Amino acid sequence: MIGFGGNALRYIVNWKKCVRTFTHSTNYKRGRTLLHLYRDMLRFARLLSTKSTKNLFQLFPKTCPSQPPVFTVDKRSLRKEFRTLQQQLHPDSNVETVNYDDAQSSLLNKAYNTLKSPLLRAQHLLELQAGIDLSADGVSQEYSSQDKTLLFEILEIHEQLESAESEEEIESLKMENNKRIMESEELLNDLFQKHEYQQAALETIKLKYWTNIDNAIKNWEPGKPVNLTH
Repeated sequence: MIGFGGNALRYIVNWKKCVRTFTHSTNYKRGRTLLHLYRDMLRFARLLSTKSTKNLFQLFPKTCPSQPPVFTVDKRSLRKEFRTLQQQLHPDSNVETVNYDDAQSSLLNKAYNTLKSPLLRAQHLLELQAGIDLSADGVSQEYSSQDKTLLFEILEIHEQLESAESEEEIESLKMENNKRIMESEELLNDLFQKHEYQQAALETIKLKYWTNIDNAIKNWEPGKPVNLTH
């Protein structure tokens, strides 16, 4: 949860003055374009200037129009909307010099990085819709302990990574893990649609392990110790 003052609205007021200048100038077409841009920016600035912005999905209304939000996100659309919003926070210096709060840009980056990652997106949805914070002390361990076979599976995969001696072996392990990730993401989409948050939390824990394994595979080197972060 991140708080903001009135900088975003002061920022947008400068743009409004600029838009009026262009609208009443001979460059009418550009003025109208800026006017539409101003309206989008005003909506965005209102979100950024609220006392707290808890729902990160709201910052991307074109990509995530559903409220309450859903798990599945079009990553291409998300990236496109993110770039558009970045441009709005960093306007053309030839238009007018404006002031913006670094915290606004930080929030936008945080929202984008959260929503583009299936793991972080699932964790965010759990906290939003069920009040389950898997980053809190003991919560993740509590859910992990409910699946007695999971840790044994992780240990087995860890041993396979440690004993791997060739790129071919690693590629095989990578394909197996990619399948796990895909299955977890598909199951999470179904669980969130059914509001089965306890099961979604358990599956998110699994996805975290699969993601850690994916990172370990990417960093694998022959003879190098394999570290699976929890």
